[in-house]
Amino acid sequence: MTIVSRAVQFVKGLLTPPSRPVCPRCGGTLWNRHGFSNRGKRCLDDLDPDVAIQRYRCTRCGKTWSDKPAWLAPRKWYGRDVIRMSLDLAMDCTTSWRELGSMVHGIVTGAGRAVRWAPWRQPKEGSEPIKLAHTTVWRWFQEAGKRAGQEDRVAERYQGLFSGVLATDESWGWIKGIVEGVGRKVGFGVQALVDGKTRLVLNLRRLANETEEELRAGVEQLVRRGIGLKSIRAWRSDGRQTDPAIWAMRDLGAVPWQRSIFHLWRNLAGGLKAYAAAKGQQAGDRLRDQIRAVWDAPSERAAVVALMTLVQEYGDDPLAGRLVRVVRSTFKEATFHLKGMVAGLARTSGVVEWVWRRYKRRLRLLQCFMSDDGADNFFRLDELHINFHRYQIRKERKRVYPYPGKCPLEIAAAEIEVEVDGRRVAATWMDALAI
Repeated sequence: MTIVSRAVQFVKGLLTPPSRPVCPRCGGTLWNRHGFSNRGKRCLDDLDPDVAIQRYRCTRCGKTWSDKPAWLAPRKWYGRDVIRMSLDLAMDCTTSWRELGSMVHGIVTGAGRAVRWAPWRQPKEGSEPIKLAHTTVWRWFQEAGKRAGQEDRVAERYQGLFSGVLATDESWGWIKGIVEGVGRKVGFGVQALVDGKTRLVLNLRRLANETEEELRAGVEQLVRRGIGLKSIRAWRSDGRQTDPAIWAMRDLGAVPWQRSIFHLWRNLAGGLKAYAAAKGQQAGDRLRDQIRAVWDAPSERAAVVALMTLVQEYGDDPLAGRLVRVVRSTFKEATFHLKGMVAGLARTSGVVEWVWRRYKRRLRLLQCFMSDDGADNFFRLDELHINFHRYQIRKERKRVYPYPGKCPLEIAAAEIEVEVDGRRVAATWMDALAI
């Protein structure tokens, strides 16, 4: 089952429950009422210490079960809306676990932190026994991460959603807390595999090391997610030297390679700064414009002409010569999109860099995972959160956003909305995990 179908099926169940209870074991609709079970209702809109939940007994198989209204989170003290709000804030807000727990406690009870927001209000009735701690929010987060890593939720997750263009990149991170019984800070590598056209995050994982075998293992995991390696028509990367070897190990050495323009500019940043310091800022800007004319050319012919002009003017310059050699050696990979060999392949800047920006922003304060597998749980949830997170609809004079109001899954032509009673509700990454 794909990630989209799983999420849509779950949110439909929340919004349109069956008109008559159904036995979860045999599917029978003949039953007898079997008493009640009492539990508290700790939700965002209501605090009720004693709510009666109807129980049933199937007349066919004898199975007993209880009503499961949408607000009810099985085996949890708090309602489904409190847990979902906590997880959503944990993934989207730059705050610590303690601050997040304090904020959620104030919203639920109207006490504590909520007094800052509305000191004229009284705390909600029945709020005294509620002592929501940050460790509770952390535990919900860990449970969601483990659920995201279950084999049945990973298998065929992105089947039919891959465009054929694979972008790869690596970054870094750290774990702060108790690691192997010692309180310290440990660094680690991170690998991201992203759809180069739709920005769909296909795999986000922590690396035990940065060897070719470890990086190749991440690529091979795509098969479990419903993406055949033979369907890769082009791949984008920052020019890492081990990348060709990884593809050769999988007999994919003939797959065309496209270089990231973002990383190429970063490689030339020091040389351009040194050239401007020696020749003047105006000369440095002119050299930059000449290089930009090569990489931003509208056609292959225009790129070749711009490269010839660059070599003729700066090839013999002792300061600019090194920059020109970099442009010449990467010309084929940097302008591969102009050849038209892969339909829809566009010029690439930093396909994966926007993933790293969100990841590092969140990791800066949420770095205390408090467990050895806490970082892995974070990556599993971050992958799903990015794929379901819709881009803002913004209006600016100098920048055009190509996909306003859409998430990567929708860009990949997946339908994540459900229509109920004339209104459309979008499924979220929490629906994909049945939270």
